[in-house]
Amino acid sequence: MEKLDPQFIRNLGVRGLVRQARVDDQLIPAEAVTEVVNLNFDRIGAVQSRPGLTGIGSSVSTGNPCIGLHNEGSSSLISVFVATGSATIYQLQSGTWQQIGKGQGSGKLRFVDFAQRTVAIW
Repeated sequence: MEKLDPQFIRNLGVRGLVRQARVDDQLIPAEAVTEVVNLNFDRIGAVQSRPGLTGIGSSVSTGNPCIGLHNEGSSSLISVFVATGSATIYQLQSGTWQQIGKGQGSGKLRFVDFAQRTVAIW
């Protein structure tokens, strides 16, 4: 893959971000920005660096894909990782991930909070 040189544009905040899907190519000003990474244009005329990522707790399940993540109403997190067709459900408790259950399959997983309980739907 060819490595590209970075380009520096000094007037990012003048027009903000112009979404190509919303404006005809012939109408986009030459100095407009149409694609950015890790920047916000929330305030008109200002460009801000988007905050980075923060790790939550320790490593949960190395090498296994995460198929579900849910923020419970009680300010706790639930994550689901799958390995060889069997899913393991973890909950973040006091900064560490604790296994709280197992399930079958590796398909879509949805969570819902109801009556102060969290329900997983496979």
